[in-house]
Amino acid sequence: MNPRHHLKKFSALLVAGIVIAGCDSDSTAPSNKEIAIGGLFSLTGNWATLGVASKAAMEIGIEDVNAYLAAGTTGMHFTASIQDTKLIPATALSAVTAMKGAGVEVVIGPQSSAEVGALRSEAAQSGVVLISQGSTAHSLAFAKPVLLVNGDSHHYRSDNPLKAGQPCEFESGADTVDCLTIPAAVDFTPDAWNNHPVYNVPNFHRVVVHGSTEPLEWLRLTVTPGATAVASSDAFGPFSWERVLP
Repeated sequence: MNPRHHLKKFSALLVAGIVIAGCDSDSTAPSNKEIAIGGLFSLTGNWATLGVASKAAMEIGIEDVNAYLAAGTTGMHFTASIQDTKLIPATALSAVTAMKGAGVEVVIGPQSSAEVGALRSEAAQSGVVLISQGSTAHSLAFAKPVLLVNGDSHHYRSDNPLKAGQPCEFESGADTVDCLTIPAAVDFTPDAWNNHPVYNVPNFHRVVVHGSTEPLEWLRLTVTPGATAVASSDAFGPFSWERVLP
């Protein structure tokens, strides 16, 4: 299949879906009504390839939908209001606030989970519908505490690598110490968010278990439904845990 043809079909379906979802069921819509669809894409920053492709898809989709509507009597016409976020959450937040003030109700984007996290509350309060084409943090949609337990480094660690500046504890014998007190190394980053500084997922926490390093130990996990513990070295939301050294 011709790539451009495929792109047009995809984008037309996307914009048509927005039209169906956003239009009032009343068929007596005012004539010559112009509806702006927002676009928040990284056009000059990281992930610019996806941003440029998304911009093209959106513009082609709007072109196709307008051509279809021109043959009818609805009087509706769609335009694109696109902003370059450079994948910066604060920039995306300012852009969506301005778009809402200009009457935009539906926004395609933003691309990253960090941007979605920064915009989510504002969008919910203002009624703006966000349709992100790049966010992969399912925990944002889940909106409840998510605990990841893995065995990456063979040393106990408790942190949130998907949000900047979060508490982090690392094992020191039977005790733990603040990760920031340990010098950075090839295999150790005091604030793991710096390994991929685009995320902003507050409802996530990670526990790296001790693994096979001697002396051996294990982790006792307790789930208390309804609990809302603030993230710490041994608790988060309904989860709490304890290192057990035989």
